[in-house]
Amino acid sequence: MEEKEIVLKRAKNAVISRDFSLALRIYNSLLKYDSENVEYLRSVGSIYEKTGDDQKALEYYARILRTSKSDFNALNSIGGIYRRLKNYDKAIMVLEKALQTGENNALVNYNLGFTYKLTGEYQKAIDCFESVIDENPGDVLAYNHLGSIYYQKGDYNKSILTYKRGLQVDSNHPILQYNLAKSYEAISDDQNAIIAYETSLRGKPGWLDAVQDYSSLLLRQHKSKQAMEIVKNAEEIHSEKSDFLYLKGKIYFEQFNFEKAQEIYEKLALSGKNDFSTLLELAKVYQAQGNYEDAAETLAQAEENCPAGEKDDFEKSAVEILISAGRGEEAWSILERLLKKQKSPLLLDLEGQFYISQGLTERLEKIERQIQELKPNFYRYLTDWGLLFYKSGQSEEAKKCFKAHIERNRKCLKSWLYLAIAEEKDGNRDEAILEYKNVLKIDPSNYIAQSRLNELSRGLLSSEDFSLPEETLITSSGIMENKGTLPEDSSDDYENKNQDSENKAGSNENKTDSEGDETKES
Repeated sequence: MEEKEIVLKRAKNAVISRDFSLALRIYNSLLKYDSENVEYLRSVGSIYEKTGDDQKALEYYARILRTSKSDFNALNSIGGIYRRLKNYDKAIMVLEKALQTGENNALVNYNLGFTYKLTGEYQKAIDCFESVIDENPGDVLAYNHLGSIYYQKGDYNKSILTYKRGLQVDSNHPILQYNLAKSYEAISDDQNAIIAYETSLRGKPGWLDAVQDYSSLLLRQHKSKQAMEIVKNAEEIHSEKSDFLYLKGKIYFEQFNFEKAQEIYEKLALSGKNDFSTLLELAKVYQAQGNYEDAAETLAQAEENCPAGEKDDFEKSAVEILISAGRGEEAWSILERLLKKQKSPLLLDLEGQFYISQGLTERLEKIERQIQELKPNFYRYLTDWGLLFYKSGQSEEAKKCFKAHIERNRKCLKSWLYLAIAEEKDGNRDEAILEYKNVLKIDPSNYIAQSRLNELSRGLLSSEDFSLPEETLITSSGIMENKGTLPEDSSDDYENKNQDSENKAGSNENKTDSEGDETKES
């Protein structure tokens, strides 16, 4: 007996030290002499789960049920495995059997709720998680799942209330605070979203998901300096820098500091990090600088690594870059295929860009009417079309577009900036100075506005008339030649924010960090 206890202790210690190979050898040797021992079978099944071999784990749990059909732990574990294998019907059937045992109903309801949530049976999932909370009001993960269900249903006010219920249990819980921030963003309550993001990052410093979404919110508010501080603080905490370097590249891009963004993306591309995303962003940077040959070449490299689920979004970016590069025939072949699937405001915007590049401006009125019918508050096409007019030498038409966008959205930084560039190029120095100042009122860290205004106002403006930002100004030769169109710009300005939030609903669905444990164990 003593020898058997020593062997079992060795097996358990091997599991604790994550020497799973040794643990499996010991347990399987024990099973040779006691093949139906529930403890041994459960231990082996658990080890296979830990190593990600669900099929093997299933075999051992099934062996338990052959002799003990109502074994609660085996039923609960099998239900979790079937869910991970996306066999939801079997998962629900097995978990309902576990519920019939009457043992630990809260645990089974948690796992049933998670399964119903994945199948889209939201009301059943809500009932399950409410049952969990009734039995255990301190189950923070149940509140988190319940809140995310309301978020996916688009009932953001209920998701906020649910996350707040959970925060009464743990006021600083980083996952609840993060998801609360996403819900606040969905109803355009950015100030409360900022508070929730800050609290989340205090509880979990440097958390990539929170840093990424918080910095994106700050960029939408044109607070690029604060966004950069958030990313840099997180970068200092982590040994793996590439994800944060990528975010810094996006911030530099939003600041129109294309040289810095290019430097970062080229460094990442050489290191092989963030392969597809990095290459696509690098192509956009080349495009923004008017380097269309490198943009097209990098775009082709990105396409080779494009994940299947991102094909349509990639092709939209590709169309814009190809139009800028003067490769209209290639752009139209892609755009025509996309338009046959769906006519969205963004695709109609691209169609308008194509017509401008081909000199078919008489077709724009119809396109504009279609855009407004689909989405009356979608105006970014005005800036995109203005850039194409500007590139083709039609400065007055370009300025009309920029001014039209500004009339509808006073915080449209891109239109302000390109209006200033157009005025400067046309020799209207005073107008250019005024527009650059307007840009810096929106984002004091805008690189082009800083550098151009510094040049234009040197020795001609008093310090009382205009106070330059604290950052060191770097003048850029040839900055006026950066005339390529820019990709979809989330900072221009809140127009697509709610849509973006809807697209992200459930984007954290399979992440343990944001959703909690995938399967609860007894």
